[in-house]
Amino acid sequence: MPEQTVVFVTGNAHKLREVKAIVSDGSNGFAPINIESKDLDGLSTLLQGFSSTDAYAICTFAYSSGPGTEPILFEGKTQGKIVSPRGPQDFGWDCTFEAEGTGKTYAEMRADEKNKISHRYRALELLRVHLKTVL
Repeated sequence: MPEQTVVFVTGNAHKLREVKAIVSDGSNGFAPINIESKDLDGLSTLLQGFSSTDAYAICTFAYSSGPGTEPILFEGKTQGKIVSPRGPQDFGWDCTFEAEGTGKTYAEMRADEKNKISHRYRALELLRVHLKTVL
């Protein structure tokens, strides 16, 4: 079977490392394409005065088996809430998103801990299951 290439589009080099860590079970063939993005500052301040700071992190991966085939979408979602920044502030909005049931922001978690519950993990797990059925 020919090697498959996964194209991961991101504006954050840290996310590429995170995705590689999640799929590090021998999957390879990544062809990263980086685009520019801006970090979100002051998210918790923006939400002051609202009755809820509930939020969710969502990630969608698309897979197509080749030219002319309709892509299949795999959506991962992690429930949580927006909080005042806690933990390192070097990875986008991770320091302001507290994942439900953890008491921690993504930034306060160890990488292996986050990679077990993150929205990216959930989307990649759905994709991984699908690929096992078609490859």
